[in-house]
Amino acid sequence: TAARAAQIYTIFSNNAGDSAVGSPVWSMMCRLDTRGTDFRTLFALGSITTSGTTINYNAAHIGFKITRAASGTISLFATQADGTTENASAALATIAGEFLNLIFKVNGTTSVDYYYRVAGGALSAATNLTTNMPTGLAPRIQVIVSNMNVATQTIVEVDASSYER
Repeated sequence: TAARAAQIYTIFSNNAGDSAVGSPVWSMMCRLDTRGTDFRTLFALGSITTSGTTINYNAAHIGFKITRAASGTISLFATQADGTTENASAALATIAGEFLNLIFKVNGTTSVDYYYRVAGGALSAATNLTTNMPTGLAPRIQVIVSNMNVATQTIVEVDASSYER
């Protein structure tokens, strides 16, 4: 059956405003486990919209996405969008049901550095994305899972999350 789920964390402060202002660093420790075929998962700062069973990757955001290709390969990507167009990295890693550390640092209004660690391994070198920088990001962190019209089970367990600016 088709399904999608979203978990939203709101950043509360006297000055929440645009959550990308002030060069924040965001990190999340999570576990992904999936049984089935197609799915997409997005871990992002911003306000992501969904329609039916799809995720709008063009919505203004900064984050990571995980997709499963028709071949069955599950890949991790860095992603950001300005509200019109997404800029995604090449696949950063191939993953399975394992623990992930996802980290990004916003460099003012010019770029974002993305880091990841899979299954307790070494922290990656920075992947830097400079185009399609979003502005006016909503003060929220979202975790969205989309099961693309197939019978499947995807488990996303968020163990810890931090946001500092």
